[in-house]
Amino acid sequence: LHLLVQVDTALSEEELCCMAAEKGVKVSGISKYLFPEIQSRKKAEAETTEAFSAEESRKKTELPVLLLGYGKLTESEIAQGLKWLGKVVKA
Repeated sequence: LHLLVQVDTALSEEELCCMAAEKGVKVSGISKYLFPEIQSRKKAEAETTEAFSAEESRKKTELPVLLLGYGKLTESEIAQGLKWLGKVVKA
């Protein structure tokens, strides 16, 4: 079982996934599952926003989308992982 979550943060999918992995929380960014043409377009959009402030850049690019798997987890493990992800996103 999986769930897609769009995260309102200035962090990238890669940053969120790396930070989660450091805490033992496994998540994947959905962009790695996109077709190469879509990945190229997203990369070009991100590069054109580098000259803007962080807030302007975030508004001009899509927010990160995480793929959360929860099929093999206990309710307690799910709650613990979501609590940690919430702290990262708010930071």
